[in-house]
Amino acid sequence: MKYFFDFIKRTWLLFLLLFIAPVIVVALFAIKEYVFHSIDLSAGEWVNLMGCVFSYWGTILLGTLAFWQNDRIMQLEERNAEIQETELKMKYTPDFIIDSILLSFGNLEEKELKLESIPCSEYKETYQDEIDINEEVSLLALHIVLKNSSNASAHNVEAYESILNKKNLTSSLFVMGSSIHKLIEKQSNIILSYYIHFDKIQQQNGVKFAEYNFNLNYENIHHHYFYNHMNIFAGIADNKLSIQASIGEQHNEKKDLEPQKFPI
Repeated sequence: MKYFFDFIKRTWLLFLLLFIAPVIVVALFAIKEYVFHSIDLSAGEWVNLMGCVFSYWGTILLGTLAFWQNDRIMQLEERNAEIQETELKMKYTPDFIIDSILLSFGNLEEKELKLESIPCSEYKETYQDEIDINEEVSLLALHIVLKNSSNASAHNVEAYESILNKKNLTSSLFVMGSSIHKLIEKQSNIILSYYIHFDKIQQQNGVKFAEYNFNLNYENIHHHYFYNHMNIFAGIADNKLSIQASIGEQHNEKKDLEPQKFPI
């Protein structure tokens, strides 16, 4: 009954007009007979008139009840559809974690870092490592390996990374830009690559560093959107190279890539 009275509250004006209308009609008949004496209704005719009024009210109540039932059924169907959509989204939800980090520079061949997990309230996962360097690092190749740890495939994965400079290969082979990976199967990896020219970065307080912030956008097979915020950092100071990579919690929506690069 609670939902029925809520429905009446939402349609009270129409409900009031329909109930007042026959009262007005009966009042007009009464005024014509007992005030103006322009009509003369017998007792039987008055009984028939009141019977019609009560029948009208009954019809209005039944119609209102039927309308409310239809409205209630539509609300329940919409709610069930939302629940099914949520369950479907959760069942087919890809999810990314940081699997490994690889780097190379100068005479150093590609090396996998020994990742150390550090607590960070802003991110789901944050890993870092620090290695000693005995040579000048002019170009660093950094590869962040993300793993789709779920049992659902990820589609149209959009990331911010180094891409081939097709406009001017002579000035710089790679530039930062948006890349789209069409399909990452379940339990499969995606590699984000960053080629950092430390020889072109000026020191700030004795540190050379490059930092990238962006949103990793992707969708599942049913075109539901998700994103994780990511942060990539590489810095050189006191003959040490520091690497840090973070990935945030998953959000159920699509957000602009919004890449930020430091230093600018």
